[in-house]
Amino acid sequence: MKVLILAGGSGTRLGALTKAHQKCMLDVGGKPFLTYLVSKLTKKYTLHYALGFKAEEVIKHFSLGKVEHYINTESQLSAINEYAAKCQSLDFMAINGDTFLFDYDYTNGYSVVVPDHDQGVIAAGIYYVMSGRQYNTMSELLCIENFLHVHHGPWVDIGSPEGLQYARSHVEDLK
Repeated sequence: MKVLILAGGSGTRLGALTKAHQKCMLDVGGKPFLTYLVSKLTKKYTLHYALGFKAEEVIKHFSLGKVEHYINTESQLSAINEYAAKCQSLDFMAINGDTFLFDYDYTNGYSVVVPDHDQGVIAAGIYYVMSGRQYNTMSELLCIENFLHVHHGPWVDIGSPEGLQYARSHVEDLK
């Protein structure tokens, strides 16, 4: 299965921290946060990237000049739809580059939600995408029967200062 890593966000909630670096490239334990996710995924999947803000930093670090599919976009949904059109008959997973699920088997091929005290469940940044479909909202990606998993373990989204601090204080769990 192929994986599209969504790594185009500008990280506005992180303020000055993302003036010099792309959000998923912020330092966590001496290396870019995205490195932990990529190391989990490269053993099982062919990785492709949807980049936008500060794309050159991700391209340089991961030597993406050699990657077959690279999508430069500002919208996760447009990146997913564009990639789905290219994949034609192959389903794939789209995964946020700024999110990491601890104690999670990234090989199960499901969209993932996590329990949320206020909203019931929220998206955890992993989406199963069926080929040949175009999606109008990110929520539609979570409505595919038999491909939804509720993750009850710890997870982190580094899109906020609190999330970034959590990742930095739990760096050993990212490995």
